[in-house]
Amino acid sequence: AAEESALRRETRDEVQALVDRLVPEYRAPVILHYWYDFSYKEIADILDIPIGTVMSRLYNARKALKAKLERIYP
Repeated sequence: AAEESALRRETRDEVQALVDRLVPEYRAPVILHYWYDFSYKEIADILDIPIGTVMSRLYNARKALKAKLERIYP
């Protein structure tokens, strides 16, 4: 159990580091949506951008994170 907890913590830290390295346009929506559970509409209002832009930035951010994770965990 302790080993599993350490692995989860390590993975979370790696994902956080990858999110931190995203370009700001991608990082902000990711943090607002996945860390703070804001809706697309709320994120659009906060960032003063259209909902479609929020959706495309989240899509592109997930794609970028997936590619980076696949390099770490082939």
